[in-house]
Amino acid sequence: MEPFTAASRSDQAAVHAHYRLLDQPAESAVTPKNILAPHRQRTQERMQAQSEVLCVQDGTDLNFANHGGCQGMGLISRNRKSAGTMGIHMHSLLALDAQGVPLGVPHIEYGHLDDEGTKTQRWLRGLRASAELAAPLEKVRMVAVMDREADCFAVMAECRRLSDVELLMRAQHNRSQGKGQPKMFDAIRGQRAQASLEVPVLARSARRSSRSQKAMSKQPARMAKVELRWRQVQIQPTSGFSGEKPLRLNLVHVYEAKAGDAVKPLEWFLLTSLAVNSAHDATQVVQRYRLRWRIEDWHRILKSGCKVEFLKHRKCERIERAVTINAVIAWRLAAMTLLGRETPELPMEVLFSETEIGVLKDFARQNRKKVPQNLGAGVVTMAMLAGYLNRKNDPPPGYKKIWEGYSMLTTMARTYDLALQMLTQKGSWFHHNSEGRNQHKLSPDWICTE
Repeated sequence: MEPFTAASRSDQAAVHAHYRLLDQPAESAVTPKNILAPHRQRTQERMQAQSEVLCVQDGTDLNFANHGGCQGMGLISRNRKSAGTMGIHMHSLLALDAQGVPLGVPHIEYGHLDDEGTKTQRWLRGLRASAELAAPLEKVRMVAVMDREADCFAVMAECRRLSDVELLMRAQHNRSQGKGQPKMFDAIRGQRAQASLEVPVLARSARRSSRSQKAMSKQPARMAKVELRWRQVQIQPTSGFSGEKPLRLNLVHVYEAKAGDAVKPLEWFLLTSLAVNSAHDATQVVQRYRLRWRIEDWHRILKSGCKVEFLKHRKCERIERAVTINAVIAWRLAAMTLLGRETPELPMEVLFSETEIGVLKDFARQNRKKVPQNLGAGVVTMAMLAGYLNRKNDPPPGYKKIWEGYSMLTTMARTYDLALQMLTQKGSWFHHNSEGRNQHKLSPDWICTE
């Protein structure tokens, strides 16, 4: 993405207004929460149209190690041989519909390693944000989806208290079920497989070991044939929660029995408050959890597409405000990509302005391509601006081509708008003096917007 100074196209008033907004005092009302408020409201409106919404929580580190001199930065990692990496930890909530199309990013908060004692609090605040979103919605089931880092009794107990939110979490700890009872992982592993399923596994790059992460070997993408088991488990309160009653949840075990020698078998333990009484229920739990990866895609767009780790502001609160603005842009790109695939029949006006639609149609005509008439074709045509070939056996355009195409589309649309503005002003580019010669005005017919 372009820096704001380039995107504003020399509009100095817009540039000054942008920086005045970001440079408000830390105690001002210009907070990430207030910046998100209009987007949050629109997200809630989109949620109301769904029967089920997945509220996926996750965190990511924004690395600003090469941005020296920025006030307010904290540590995001510590290494054995250095003082650590400076940056910002961002914890977010991404709302998805049942097919995994992003509906919005209604909750974002920031921190760093010095806040390690409040890590659990981030997950709790995310749960409460989900419950606040769910409260005014009618006939919408809200499912909070979380990865292994959220596996603590406090989060599970909070979800029980928040009656508007169902829980779906990948378990990390092999918990006790009570005196004389086997631990929950051991108990479910001893069962016979109750169903089977094919689960696509994404390719994985190799990763070196660090103080905070284990080394990981490179693995190709594959289709894993997994066994499914499910049972009810009883989660015992941990220290500090002696007054709480045990939690009754359903546990779904996903296991790849025949993975081959070259890869590590897939194994998930999924804890949920959703009913699991059949193979269909268990399969739906697995499919919901798989959609958690949408938030990883959104993080990638935010970092690689919007390039938020290259922001050069000198105060941490400035960067947080700018990242929040870019977070909504990244959501739009993610939604554009997935809506184009999942609901291609929607009208182009859902995501494109009138001028952008005109640009895409003109581009198709000039290159002898099929003129787009719906959202799916419009998104593909936009990706073609960035070099996507759209051959018969090509996969759908990915996030990278989408954000590159969208950047080009917005530039071209601004050019069209500028040309129309010039054409409608008094006089014309070809206005002659009044010595009896004809006065010509350029016709706007060359700009097609049908």
